[in-house]
Amino acid sequence: MLHCILSDDESWRLEIPGIPELTEFGATQCHDESETACLMPVLGAGPNKKTQYYSVEDYKNILKYANDRNITVIPELDMPGHARAAILAMESRYRKLKSQGKNKRSRTISFI
Repeated sequence: MLHCILSDDESWRLEIPGIPELTEFGATQCHDESETACLMPVLGAGPNKKTQYYSVEDYKNILKYANDRNITVIPELDMPGHARAAILAMESRYRKLKSQGKNKRSRTISFI
């Protein structure tokens, strides 16, 4: 069994093509006290800006590798308890869209 934690307060770890801010912002850590450029690192992370997440292709490869070896992959998206990275990523998305003049509410979100 492989337990994959894909969302946490510290970072978002899975690419969702329809919401790129989750990984553009939510998987990026750097020292920015305002947390408008990235998430502040926690748990002793160093000062260098870094982005770490699994792409869709990475995750497909993990699933294939595990399946070939009879390993069960259990993905975890822990919401709302560890949603800080996702919340700040959505705030980043809002700022970006607002700066582009797209500040009206949309009723649909594509996850694919």
